[in-house]
Amino acid sequence: MTDDRTSAPERLAIEQGWFYVEETPEGAEASTDRLLQSRDGRPLTRRLHGYRAHVVVDDLTPDGPLPVAALVRVAEAVGRQSESAGRVHPTRVVLGPTEAPHALAVPQARAVACAPSHHHTRRRLEPLLATHPDRPLP
Repeated sequence: MTDDRTSAPERLAIEQGWFYVEETPEGAEASTDRLLQSRDGRPLTRRLHGYRAHVVVDDLTPDGPLPVAALVRVAEAVGRQSESAGRVHPTRVVLGPTEAPHALAVPQARAVACAPSHHHTRRRLEPLLATHPDRPLP
């Protein structure tokens, strides 16, 4: 077996493992993933157990630290986007103001990280990730 980083999504899911997330109605509506349904009709999405990309999230928000769940959402969104773009080098995300040249700065950190669901966090980070230079940390 080769270490093909561009494997089909199903092959990646099989090799990496996954779990199901029960979505709220709002989360299901915002989801860009394929929606599944439990036997009793609840909306579900399948999530991978992690990403090959190494993501470091620094919370420098001026109005106090964010909840840990918010940091995990940001790491997941950046890892997912990085892997889908074929970037697996370490990425540093700074929530709040920063002058760090290699970091992905998220100035509106609280609004992005504390979005109603991980789907909203992903969507709000997409424009920042699209303009972030593709370079590894020094």
